[in-house]
Amino acid sequence: MDSRYDGKVTPPSVCSEVEVKEPKQLPRALIVDDSQEFRTLLSRALQRERVNCEVAPDGLVAEQMLGQNHYDILVTDLRMPRKHGHQLITDVMAGKDPPMIVVMTGVVEPRLIADLIARGVVDVMQKPLAFDVMAAKIKALFERRAAQPAGITGPGSATRVTEELGRATESMRAQLNDVTKSFEAAIRDLERQKTDLEEGYHGSLRMLSNLFDQMGGAGGSHAGRVERMASLVGERVSLSREEKRNLVFAALLHDVGQFGMPDAVRSRAPWALGGSERKVFQAYPVIGAMLLSEIRGADRVAEIVEAHAEHYDGSGFPSQLRGRQIPLESRIIRIADGCDTHLMFNDYDHPIEELRLHLLAERGRVYDPDLIDAALASLNEAYSRPAEEEVMEMSLSEATPGLVLAENVYDEKGRFLARAGATLSASMLMRLRWLISSQSIKVFLPKREPEER
Repeated sequence: MDSRYDGKVTPPSVCSEVEVKEPKQLPRALIVDDSQEFRTLLSRALQRERVNCEVAPDGLVAEQMLGQNHYDILVTDLRMPRKHGHQLITDVMAGKDPPMIVVMTGVVEPRLIADLIARGVVDVMQKPLAFDVMAAKIKALFERRAAQPAGITGPGSATRVTEELGRATESMRAQLNDVTKSFEAAIRDLERQKTDLEEGYHGSLRMLSNLFDQMGGAGGSHAGRVERMASLVGERVSLSREEKRNLVFAALLHDVGQFGMPDAVRSRAPWALGGSERKVFQAYPVIGAMLLSEIRGADRVAEIVEAHAEHYDGSGFPSQLRGRQIPLESRIIRIADGCDTHLMFNDYDHPIEELRLHLLAERGRVYDPDLIDAALASLNEAYSRPAEEEVMEMSLSEATPGLVLAENVYDEKGRFLARAGATLSASMLMRLRWLISSQSIKVFLPKREPEER
């Protein structure tokens, strides 16, 4: 066994991965990385640049080797077992006559680079990388450092130091600028992917909830209307982006626990149910939450769904929560669901006015009093279309992509095909023409731009 090790740390074989003998006067490098393949490939590349190399699998072994030998160059990764690169760099720079340090890492972030440079690191290289290029760069950095005078004396020395610092600063700024641009581009790409995923998930939930609405004869897209009303109220109160997203998802799925419930229960007004039927009905929020709890990441949505039928005064179900014990998103959905259910089971000549009276009558009992003003302000937008949006009936052969459906579309057997409010795409039109070629659809006429005079 090599006498440098006390047996507590597994000793690496010096140049065991690259059996190349070099003259002693050549630069001596220590490569620290937990990947044997990486150490081997970089060792070979450095040997071709006439740099002697030794290797260590982690910071703890490297620390012991640095304590017993002198190295001109230290090349280290950051994330390693037992002792990570940050601590190794800090300890090495605190010692006497530290080697030139180069960091290689897959984590490139401007603040990280600035911190490493401040600690004395001469360069930060991003993995994956070309080993020959990296070795040549390390050798060039070492030669430039070796060519610098050991002391700062003599006329003009301050000027030379200032110029060198200026060049180093500009180089670091250029590297930071490149890394920042790359990092910002990656963030933008991730944000686009996240938005696409959320929109796709949202569309899937809307489609499933609309299909579910049709199964029990619920009179159209109840879930879609609840989603719209809840979203409008949510825009008027202080919700974070994540809270708004959870609100929309929970609104679309608030009745999922009614799946499989007898049509005789689902098709009747909740307030008209009694006895065993009411007991069956009041279990649906918990059933819905249980179903959603199986979906990874949907815990908060499940909580909102479970509490959406609670009343502000504690008279709701399933747990008789009251006031602020009820999640804010659940209180919003309670208003949206209550309004739409009120209209579904009542035939009013002036529905919006009736909803105003309903909201005011149930303020503080069923509904959160602090949300009523936002709900009243949302009614017109939720349940009426602007007067300038005219509806036109047309054949599918005349329809073009971009038109918005003014009512749900069904086939001749009454099967639901598309929801009101959906924007027709070329693929939707092609399939509708195949399914119901002889039927017409109702769409909103696009707004006309005012003519210039």
